[in-house]
Amino acid sequence: MPRLVEREGERVFLEPFGPPLHLIVCSAGHDAIPLVRQAAELGWRVAVGDVRRALLTRERFPAASDFCDADPEQAAAALGTDARTAVVVMSHNYLRDIGYLRSFLGADRPPAYLGVLGPRGRTEQMLDEIGQPDAMARLHAPAGLDIGAEGPEEVARAIVAEILAVTRGRGGAPLRDRRGPIHADRQH
Repeated sequence: MPRLVEREGERVFLEPFGPPLHLIVCSAGHDAIPLVRQAAELGWRVAVGDVRRALLTRERFPAASDFCDADPEQAAAALGTDARTAVVVMSHNYLRDIGYLRSFLGADRPPAYLGVLGPRGRTEQMLDEIGQPDAMARLHAPAGLDIGAEGPEEVARAIVAEILAVTRGRGGAPLRDRRGPIHADRQH
């Protein structure tokens, strides 16, 4: 967040730049296309992972920075995660999604955001199958903010908005309900 600072009688404008958010999209399906595009438009570094190698193309995902065809169980190790990583599991294949969940839940450095597309009950069932029913509290499932999204473009927007809210420590509520300045870190 940009801010004005007084140092030794001088006023200095500081605007820190950190590394871009790293988004891992676990699917190369049609509904991953707008998610990859929208995240890349924000300057995020986006990796697409899928075992279906034929779908991992620059023509399909021109904004992707990386592709990974690793087994879902090895995806976290192959792509790497840290506190600046968000992961969205959305392959629509039950067994693949279980593999991705197992991989990212067991990552040495957990991602800041781990979202799963689809009904809550499906995610709960997958967690039961991998023996981690308590992990639901660590997930964003179903992924995305409740904005009434319909179709892949809007669902992607809801997911991107939720990732922003989570990584910035915000709740995703309307700004009109916020008390005080909208940029809490800004000093006047």
